[in-house]
Amino acid sequence: MPPTGCSILEFLGKFRAAFTPRSFPVAVQLVVGILLAGGSHTLAAGIRVLRCLGGEGHFSRFYRFFTAHRWFPEVLTGLLVRCALELIKDQPVIIVVDDTLVEHRGPQIWGIGMHYDAPRSTYGRGDSPRIGRVACGHNWVVASLVVPMPWGRRRFRALPVAAKLYRNAKQAGDAYRKRTELGAELVERICRHIPSHLAVVVVGDSTYTCCTVARAVSPRVSMVGPLPRNAALTRLPTPPDKPQRGRPRKYGTPLPCPAELFEASTTQWRQTKVHIYGRSVTLEVADWVAQWPSVFGERPVRIVLTRSPRGRWRPTAWVSSDPNMTAEQVVERYALRWSAEVMHRELKQQLGAGAIQNGWYRRVRKAKEPLPEPPGPRPHPQRGRRAVERTFPFLLFIYSVVHLWYVRAARSATDVATHRADAPWYRHKYTPSFGDMLCAARATILSHYFPDPTDPRFQEKIHQLIRAIAAPG
Repeated sequence: MPPTGCSILEFLGKFRAAFTPRSFPVAVQLVVGILLAGGSHTLAAGIRVLRCLGGEGHFSRFYRFFTAHRWFPEVLTGLLVRCALELIKDQPVIIVVDDTLVEHRGPQIWGIGMHYDAPRSTYGRGDSPRIGRVACGHNWVVASLVVPMPWGRRRFRALPVAAKLYRNAKQAGDAYRKRTELGAELVERICRHIPSHLAVVVVGDSTYTCCTVARAVSPRVSMVGPLPRNAALTRLPTPPDKPQRGRPRKYGTPLPCPAELFEASTTQWRQTKVHIYGRSVTLEVADWVAQWPSVFGERPVRIVLTRSPRGRWRPTAWVSSDPNMTAEQVVERYALRWSAEVMHRELKQQLGAGAIQNGWYRRVRKAKEPLPEPPGPRPHPQRGRRAVERTFPFLLFIYSVVHLWYVRAARSATDVATHRADAPWYRHKYTPSFGDMLCAARATILSHYFPDPTDPRFQEKIHQLIRAIAAPG
C-alpha cells in the first residue's frame, strides 16, 4: 500500500496500459484540470486551469483526446476492476446496473434525445397520481462495483467501471440496443476480469430485473431485484409418485401473485433485523423457493416478502436467482443499489458530469440546390459522436480513481479530524465524504505543482490559479 500522502498523479500510472504513449500525458493533465476546475467544471474551465499551471501546446489537443486520440475503455474497465477487487477481497462481487440522464440541449449535440426523468417524476404512491416527466439529454447505462470502505464496517461506495450510451431506435437504426441489453453487455464485460472463484451478484431495479438480462448473463451471475406485485409464480415441480409416460414437468403448480400473498392468512411471517440504508431495521419477512417462468425459466429462485411491523416501510416483494441466498441477504444486497444513486448525484454536482460541454458537430442540411462549401475546417458528425461517447466515461474513470487512491493513501482519519476541527457543528461526521476526497486530491496536486513557497513567482502563480478557478465556465 502506498504511504500516507502519496500523490494521485503517481497512482494514475497504474492505468497507463489503457492509453498510448501519446494520449496518457494528455489524460493525466485532463484529470488535473477537471479536479481543480471550479464552477460548472466544463472542459474549458479545466483547460484554463492547466494553462495557469504551465501547460504547453494548443488547447485543441485536449479536445482531440476525446475525438481522435487512441485509448481503450475496455482495458480501463479491467484495470479498475482489478484495483477494486483488492478492496473487495474474497467477498461476493456486487455489480449495480442503473441508468442516469445527463441533461443537454442543442440541435447540434450528437446523440441527444427525450428520455424519462426519474428525479422529476412521481411514482403515484398513496392518493397522488403518477406523473412521468421527460427531459432532453444523454441517457447512460452505468455498471458499478460496490466496494466496502475501510473506515466503517457497513460503509460502501459504488465505483463506476463501465458505461454505454443509450440511443432510441430512430437514432440508432440497425444498431439499436435496449437499456437492458446494454446492461447485460456491461455485466459480461466486467465478469471477464473477475476470477471464477468469486461469486457475482447483479443488483438492478425493476427495469433490469427482467428476462433480457437474466438470459444474457453467464450462469455464474446471480440477480437480485424487486418482484412485481402481479408476477406469475409457480411452485417447484415435484416428482410423481409412480413412473409416468412423457417428459417430466418443468414447472409446478401456480402460486398466488405477491399481492395476494401479502393478504393471505396462510403466509408465515417472521421478524428479523436487517441493516439497510445505514441503519438496523426490524422487518417482518416471508420467503419461499419457487419459480418465475417468464424471467428465469426453470431456475429455482428465492421469493422474499417484507413489511414493517409499524407500517414505516412499504410492503415490498423481492426476488433472487440464487435460492441459497437468505432473505436478509436479499434485502441488504438490494439496499446497496442506493450507493449508485449517490454516485450519480456526486458525479453531476461535484465533478461536472451534469455540465458536459463536449460533443458538438455541424449537421448536414439538405438543400434544394447545392451550396458552395465555406472555407476552413468543418466539424464532422463522427467527431461529435466520439466526444460524446468518451467524455462521460472519462469522468466516471476520474470518480473511481479518486476513491481508489484515497483508500490507499489512508487519509480518512486525518481528514475527518481536520474537518471536525474546522467545522465543530458537524458532530455527526465520522467518515469522509466525496468532497473530502476531492479536497485531498487537489491538495496533493497543488503540492506537486507548487513545491517551493519561497519561489519569487509563487504568489503570482497562486493568484493566476485562483482567477482561473473562480472564473465562470
